[in-house]
Amino acid sequence: MRMDKRFLERWKMFLFPAVVEGALIYGTVMELMPEPSWLYFTGPYLVFLLLAGLRICIQGNNWKEWLFTVCMGGIALLSYRFSCERSVLLITAGICYTKDVKLDRLLRWDLYIRVFLAVLFLVLPMAGVIPNHMGIMVGGRPRTFFGWNHPNSMGRCVMLICMEWMYFRHGRFRWYDYAGLAGITIFLDMTANSRAAEFLIVGMIGLELLSMLERRIMKTNCRVWTILTASSLTASILLPLFSVLFYEQWSKISWAALDTIVSRMYLTWDFLQVHGLSLFGSAYILDSNEYLDMFFASVVLLRGLVFGLIVIGLSVLAICYAWKRRDERYMLLLFVFFAYGMMESEYFRMIYTFFPALLGIPVFNRWQRERPEPYEHMKG
Repeated sequence: MRMDKRFLERWKMFLFPAVVEGALIYGTVMELMPEPSWLYFTGPYLVFLLLAGLRICIQGNNWKEWLFTVCMGGIALLSYRFSCERSVLLITAGICYTKDVKLDRLLRWDLYIRVFLAVLFLVLPMAGVIPNHMGIMVGGRPRTFFGWNHPNSMGRCVMLICMEWMYFRHGRFRWYDYAGLAGITIFLDMTANSRAAEFLIVGMIGLELLSMLERRIMKTNCRVWTILTASSLTASILLPLFSVLFYEQWSKISWAALDTIVSRMYLTWDFLQVHGLSLFGSAYILDSNEYLDMFFASVVLLRGLVFGLIVIGLSVLAICYAWKRRDERYMLLLFVFFAYGMMESEYFRMIYTFFPALLGIPVFNRWQRERPEPYEHMKG
């Protein structure tokens, strides 16, 4: 019995990063294959779902957690049925298989793999192995994004590397950390020119400066981070709502700095006009210019009101979980993702980031008694 328990624990520890990082590698490979066959497109996805289901079965859920998992699975299937968005299945699995997850270990592996993939996307185009996108006109301006299939994909990859670096270095930033992030921002502006990613990296520099001041003045009680993260979540939810309620006013704005946000508000309005609001989602119309960039617009309109309300509830629960544990690093991850959600929605997919796991951890680990001390990661 003891051997069986150890065996299951090892499989639990292996399956979680295997699915998260395997999905990341799968999503990266799919970017290099413009028209993948059914086998390459669907086969690995089914394998990841199977592995995630196996992890759920052996992670030792209690009856409440099983009830939550079954309800989430049913809602995900309905959302998939009406929206034709298969991503909702792996997202739900990513939320529900997070019991006893070691977040530090996951992010360390994610950082290593993401840096490795970024180096490949920079080196392989220069070696002529994959197409090199140099000076391509995207969004009305020339942009260089090397081996990635879109400049925002490059921006997202670089931004996530910076975010994970901030997670591990939080509270210990030195001048070279600030200089490194500033240099990456300049490099990103001169190449992919991904405004959302640049804005967030600059925001990370500001957050660490604020953290330094807070430790010296307020002796840290996580209240500032809770307010910032809750404000970020609120803004991410309200922005699509404002795009609908004040469409006429927004349509008159032509300031270049806001063109990207305003254009994404148009998409939200247009999608709602065509499909309306539904309980379990609505599918995109083929060969039409329908795409929901903003996170909560995508979650609520595309995947359905029921699924969207659950995601909002899990987001609030995640903030409460981080506040009760005084876990600033967890709170900072949530802040960055919610702020990113005002402009992008792709990070919700498991093939791009681990964000669904952040929503699931508070549900399946809320009864754990241990709580990290503030800046405990700085010791040693």
